Amino acid sequence: MAIDSVYIAGFPREVLLNSFQITESLQGTNTLSGDVLSQAGTYSPDIDDDIVIVEDGVTIFGGLIATAERRGFEGPNNTALVTHITARDYKDVLTVIFATLDLAADTVKSHLAYLIANTSITTHGISLAAGQVDGPTVGPFSFHKKRFDECLADISAATAAVGDQYFATISYAKKLEMYIPGTSSAPSDLIEADDSIEVGDLTIEPQRTQYANILYGFFGQGTKDLTERHNGDGVTRDFTLTERALATGNPMGFLTVFDSTSDVVMTPVGVYGVDTNLPWAYDVSTNQVRMHYRTTLSSPYYFEIYYTAQYPFELSAVDAAAVAAAGGRHFQDRIDRTDIFDRTVAQALLDGMIAARVARPNIAKFSTVVEGFHPGQIVHITSAKRAINADFLITDVTTRNEPNNDGLIRDITATDGPIQASWQQRIAAGYYGASPSTISLRITPPGAVGGGAQQPPTTTLGTGGVPSVHTGGGYNIHPDVITTVSLSGNTDLDVIGTGGQDWEPYQVVEITSATSTPVLTSIEAPSFSNTQGVFLWVLNKTSVSIPVLNRSGLAISATSEIVCPGDVDAVLGPYQGVLFYWSPNSGGLGIKWHWISATGGGLTYVPPTTPTFSAGDYTANSGGSWTVASGDVHRCSYSIVGNIMTLQLFLVTTSVTSAPSTVLNRVIPGGYSVPGECVIPVLAIDNNVERHGYAYVSGSNIAFGRTSGDPWATSSALTTIGATLVFEIS
Repeated sequence: MAIDSVYIAGFPREVLLNSFQITESLQGTNTLSGDVLSQAGTYSPDIDDDIVIVEDGVTIFGGLIATAERRGFEGPNNTALVTHITARDYKDVLTVIFATLDLAADTVKSHLAYLIANTSITTHGISLAAGQVDGPTVGPFSFHKKRFDECLADISAATAAVGDQYFATISYAKKLEMYIPGTSSAPSDLIEADDSIEVGDLTIEPQRTQYANILYGFFGQGTKDLTERHNGDGVTRDFTLTERALATGNPMGFLTVFDSTSDVVMTPVGVYGVDTNLPWAYDVSTNQVRMHYRTTLSSPYYFEIYYTAQYPFELSAVDAAAVAAAGGRHFQDRIDRTDIFDRTVAQALLDGMIAARVARPNIAKFSTVVEGFHPGQIVHITSAKRAINADFLITDVTTRNEPNNDGLIRDITATDGPIQASWQQRIAAGYYGASPSTISLRITPPGAVGGGAQQPPTTTLGTGGVPSVHTGGGYNIHPDVITTVSLSGNTDLDVIGTGGQDWEPYQVVEITSATSTPVLTSIEAPSFSNTQGVFLWVLNKTSVSIPVLNRSGLAISATSEIVCPGDVDAVLGPYQGVLFYWSPNSGGLGIKWHWISATGGGLTYVPPTTPTFSAGDYTANSGGSWTVASGDVHRCSYSIVGNIMTLQLFLVTTSVTSAPSTVLNRVIPGGYSVPGECVIPVLAIDNNVERHGYAYVSGSNIAFGRTSGDPWATSSALTTIGATLVFEIS
C-alpha cells in the first residue's frame, strides 16, 4: 500500500513519495530520509521537529528530524522549495535524558515504570507500553547522572545473566518497551509457491564471519583483590588459589582459627619452606596455600582467603565437532578483555563466541508488499529451490516506494544464526566483589553458617504493607561481613538468632538502595542464648531519608523491637547510621533494643583508615623496649561505627630488648580512648615460639601480654602480634 499522510510538527505536509525511505534495524536506530515539498516556497521543516509517516492508518515511522537541507524544486528559478530531511526514531531521546536514582531488585516492568516516573523523559511524551511484560527480577541498580539508554543497557545485561536477554525500544507511538527478540511472528511466512508475498527473488547466502574453531582468551589486567573459599575434607593439605597471588611480604598475612570451644587463635601465613615454624604458608611456585604441620581441616570446616591476584589469566574454548569437520585443521584466534576479571563470566563469553565463530548462518533476503514486517520478528521461510525450510529472525527492514509510486515495498534481511553483536551486552553484568589487599585467611567452625549460606546475603526487603523478611535464612553474620539490603516500602527487618545460634558481638547492615517511600517499621530479633550483648550498626548509604517508626507500644513477647527515644518516631538521614545495642533481661529470654544516637540518627562513621606510622606508638614496660619498624606493620587499620572501633593489627619481625617486659604497648590510633577496660585474645609469637596472648585495652592504650603472665623474651625480628580488636570508645 502507499503512504497516506506525513505529519511534521503535528501538521500534514506534502512530500515527494518516491524519495522516501525508512530503514529499521534490530540493534540500532531506525532512520528516515526523503524530500518535503512546499509549492509556495514558504515552508521548510526544522531540526528536532516531530515527523510521523502513516500507511493505511498505521504509523510506520515516528521520530525527530536530524537534518534539513533546502533547495529549489526542479531548478533554482522555481518558486517551489524542496527540503531534503533525515530523521531518527524516538530511541534517540534515550541519549539526552539522565537518571539519578536507586532501584531495588524488581521486575523489568517495575524498573521501566520507575525510570519513566522519576526522570524527565516524560517531557518528550514517552510512556510505558501497555503490553510490557513483567520480565525477570533483576537488580539492584544505582544510577547517578547516567544516560537513560545506559541504564536500560544495564538492565538488559542483567536479564542476560539470568535467562533470555531483553532489549529496549521505543515505538513510533512513543511507548517504551523491553522485549525478547524472536517472541513475535511476522505478519506472514514466506512460502515458495505464494507469489502474493514475495516480490522478486529470494536469495540465501551462507556466511562464515571470522571463523575460528579454537579461541584463546586473556582476561583482566594489573591486580585485583579477591576472596574465595576452600573446604576441608580431612585429607587435603595444599589448597590451590584460583588466581596467581601477588607474593609480597614475609610472612604473607594471618588466619583466624575457630576451635571447638569457639576460642580464637590466629596464625600467620608465612612463606613456604622459609617460615617452617608457621602452620600455614604460601608456596609461590605452586600458587598454593599449604600446611606445614597442623592437623588437616575436616568437613564441614572451611577457610576463606583474601588475597591480591595478578592478571591477566588465560582461558580457551574448543569446538571439537568443528575441528573434526575441518579435517582436524585448527583455525585459532585470540581475544583480549582487560575489563573482565571473573572466570565464569570469561568462560561464558568464550563459549558463546566460539559458537558464533563456527556457525554458518544463512542470510535470507527478499522483498514484499505485505505490511507489518519489523526487525525482531520470526518469519518461516520454505523454499525447495533454495534448499531451505527454517525460522529466520528479521534483522533489517528497508521500506521504499515502488518505482511507479504504486505502493511501498519492504526489503527484508533475516538470519537463522546467532546475533553476534549482542555478546558485548551479554557479558556486561560481569564481576563484582573483593576484599582486603593483603593475603589472609579465616576458618569458620561447623554451624556458623545456617541454611547452607556461604556469602553475605543481599536482600530486598518489603513490597508494601508490613512484610516480615529474614535477612539470609539464619546466616550468622561475622564482625568482618557486611550485610547489604534494599528497602522498598514499609519494611520489618528481621535478624537472625533462630535455632540456638548466637550473634557475633558486632555486625553491620548497610542499606544500599531505597525506593517506593521506604520506611523501616521495626527491627526484630527472636530470643536466643547469647548473654553478653551485641551491637547492630545500621547505615543508610542512600541519598534519601528513611523514617524509623517507633513500635514500642506493641505487645512484646518472644521478639522485641526498636525502642526510639521518648517513644516517638525517628529519621535515619542520608548517609547516617544508628547503633542498636541489645542486652538480655534478667531471665535471659527477652530482648530490648536501645536507639543509641544523636537526634536524627547521626553517629560517627569512620571508614577503614590506616594511621600514619610512628615508632613512638610502640613501647614496653619495666624499662624494656619494643622496636617496630614501618616495614614490620603488615596491617594497621581501624574503622568506627557509632562508638565502636574495629582495629586490625598485624605486626611481624618486631624486636624486644631489655627484658623482662611483661607487656608491649600500642596507643589506640586516632587519639581515641575507651571508657572502661576489656581483654581480647590475640596471636602471639614470642621469639619465634607460638604463644597464647591477650590485649588489655584501657584508657588510650592497648597492652599486649602473654596469657601465662611470663615476660616477653628478648628477640631480634622474631616477635609477632596479630589481632582483630573490637571495643567501645569514648
